[in-house]
Amino acid sequence: MTAGLLILPEVAADESGPSDRASSGWVGLVFDNHSDDSARLTVETVLRRSPAHRAGLRDGDQIREFDGKRPSTSAEFEEILSHSSPGDRTDIVVARGDDTHRFQLAVDEVLPPSEVLQLHLVGYPAPSLTLKDPDGEAQPLRRESESPLVVEFWATWCAVCEHVSKRLEDALADSPESFDVISITAEDASTVRQHLEDTPKPQKVGIDGDRRAHHAFLVQSYPFVAVVGTDGRIEAVTTRLSEVDGIIADLTDE
Repeated sequence: MTAGLLILPEVAADESGPSDRASSGWVGLVFDNHSDDSARLTVETVLRRSPAHRAGLRDGDQIREFDGKRPSTSAEFEEILSHSSPGDRTDIVVARGDDTHRFQLAVDEVLPPSEVLQLHLVGYPAPSLTLKDPDGEAQPLRRESESPLVVEFWATWCAVCEHVSKRLEDALADSPESFDVISITAEDASTVRQHLEDTPKPQKVGIDGDRRAHHAFLVQSYPFVAVVGTDGRIEAVTTRLSEVDGIIADLTDE
């Protein structure tokens, strides 16, 4: 998977991610570089409220043509897009099942990463996923609950993540009924078990081996914290340590 055209910070935990080439415009597509059909560029995610979303593109569409050219990789798509400017309109042709569709995209300015996350995630239902803890026990990422759920993405090597975890743990110790936490990592179970022996976490831990949760939340750097409300919708998301205290204060009514 690549987040070309997503324009988020450089990926910390995965070599795949945004290209170093900065596009002049933004259309809001995330591509699947692991599709079985290597000859087709497949859209993994159409970002909500993006130009592609407004134009009518869908997850799973296969790019046949963009601005009169036929890109087969996300890098080729970005190269074509780099010649566009905000406000430009360009045609895109996609294969959808047995049909072919033509759309016109209005290129937008590149958005700050935090704004992309807010537009795509906040106010929408959290993904319904079930992860496994380091011992193989199922850990559902709950959609509805009596308490808000803090979804913390972390890695054993991430020093900043330890600060986030400590703040969440301290808040839970002071106000245990205020919220629940699940800490999600893409590392292998044995590495996580060893880390937890040295640095225990009181909250649930989920192993995201196939990175489905990372992809669903658009996680590309650590730390990353999201809040799922009692109605199952995402209420807040941040990649900034400086904003974690504010989120905790809102949850604990401090």
